[in-house]
Amino acid sequence: MASLAEVMKQPLLVFTTFTGLKVSDDQALRRSLKQAKVSYVAVKKTLLKKALEQAGLSVEVATSVGNLSLATSDESLVAAKEVFAFSKKNEGLQIVGGIFEGKYLSAAEVKVLATVPSRTELYGQLVGVLSNPLRNTVGLFYGVLRNFVGVLNAIATR
Repeated sequence: MASLAEVMKQPLLVFTTFTGLKVSDDQALRRSLKQAKVSYVAVKKTLLKKALEQAGLSVEVATSVGNLSLATSDESLVAAKEVFAFSKKNEGLQIVGGIFEGKYLSAAEVKVLATVPSRTELYGQLVGVLSNPLRNTVGLFYGVLRNFVGVLNAIATR
């Protein structure tokens, strides 16, 4: 119970049901989550309810149907991204909801969070946006130079 209460302090918790998940799929899920450094554990609803109350969170996840599991990560959105990616491939794993910075999120909101680009992707997009005007300026100068050489070549061939 103490370790579960510690997990409740993570910035993002993703709750899933895994009722229809095959054992081989569950093992593949656990392997992929371990590689992504995501903590994944099956929890009893009563223990989860007590841990949520102890953490001061009033969330009614325990009313969901099926077995519950909990995914968390030290990096903010990695757990949501990994679980969402796996749930797209396997219907046995369903996202029930989550908690992000103390606020309860529905399953749809967790899926939206999972589609947010990572920090690295955002940096790449920013570099692309910033380099575009420079690229256009270089192209403009190249075009002027090419036209100038064309004019000089036309004058020389007269």
